[in-house]
Amino acid sequence: MRFAHVIFDCDGVLVDTEKVATRVQGQLFRELGMDISDERIAELFTGKAADYQARWLAANTPVKLDLDYEALHGVRMLAVFRNEGVELVPGIAQALASIGVPKSVATNGVRERATFALTSTGLIGFFDRLNAVEDVANPKPAPDLYRLAAAKAGVDPAHCAVVEDSSTGVTAARAAGMTVIGFTGTAHDPAAAAADLNEAGAHILLEDMRALHTALDWL
Repeated sequence: MRFAHVIFDCDGVLVDTEKVATRVQGQLFRELGMDISDERIAELFTGKAADYQARWLAANTPVKLDLDYEALHGVRMLAVFRNEGVELVPGIAQALASIGVPKSVATNGVRERATFALTSTGLIGFFDRLNAVEDVANPKPAPDLYRLAAAKAGVDPAHCAVVEDSSTGVTAARAAGMTVIGFTGTAHDPAAAAADLNEAGAHILLEDMRALHTALDWL
């Protein structure tokens, strides 16, 4: 393997939480008077940070919202995680164990939720660091999170590989100068996800985490 460090997104890559996120976002939006389907929610917000969702909502609802959407979203998501548990992406533990270089996480999610997800599933020990949305001024699709992850690892971005499931994340990793594997294994519509990841610049697509080591060796 030519990479010195591998960086993973969290939701949809390590833990299969995208369906939960879509459900929570859809419930919140509909409670706030938006007529929007879960499918449209997934299309608009997969990979986007909660502040982006809040800005979109403020720009698209006719009613002034007297609430902290980001805080409410975080509370709802964490409550679901604690009540229903967090589901691993199939094959991810074996994939992580097979990669013999240091690894870290870079997520647009908040640290508390990501830490809970990775700790409760037993994945936290695979990673040297967890880089979360609070750590940067500009979340993905800006490259800041990935540049931060590389800097903390002491590795040149050109020697980093990234595993991402959203076009937002692929855009961020490419802008940071990294090689990107686009993962479609948790997508609601894998074909549409593959097209989005390709358009954003993923170097290779992966649908099964059990093939991750092979993909890294091939790149």
